[in-house]
Amino acid sequence: MPIRPDLPPEPEFGAALEPVHPSPETLQLLALRRSTPVAMLTEPGPGAADLDAMLRLAMRVPDHRKLEPWRVLIIEGEARNKLGDIFAAARKLRDPDVSDEKLAAEMLLPLRAPVILAVISSPNHHDPKKTPIWEQQLSSGALCQNLLVAANAMGWAAV
Repeated sequence: MPIRPDLPPEPEFGAALEPVHPSPETLQLLALRRSTPVAMLTEPGPGAADLDAMLRLAMRVPDHRKLEPWRVLIIEGEARNKLGDIFAAARKLRDPDVSDEKLAAEMLLPLRAPVILAVISSPNHHDPKKTPIWEQQLSSGALCQNLLVAANAMGWAAV
């Protein structure tokens, strides 16, 4: 059964923080974390409160100059069918001779999970301090990893 974390408030910018946070539980979680096979992603998915907590935790990543160089789309319900249509249309553009069976399979891909969090790397190309694009992309990747760890720690399957 998923747990709802009682998260502390975010620290104020510039607030003094302890330099380390020893946590055997975190080490155990990291040692045991695995992506869940897609076939095991069943209903129900996380609700709004859990998604909010996951995203709040995920955003605690290295992000120099607080650029937040990512966007997150929450795709659930009927929107998964629309995404399947987009997948099929993209496949048809890439491969005009694709079979109807393969197009049907593309349409079903987003229905394998009750909720999809799509993380889009969105680097700030106009950063006046010129944070390298690769650094912003790595920050987006770190957000993805934090999402997976947060979901797992809260009792949700994730891949």
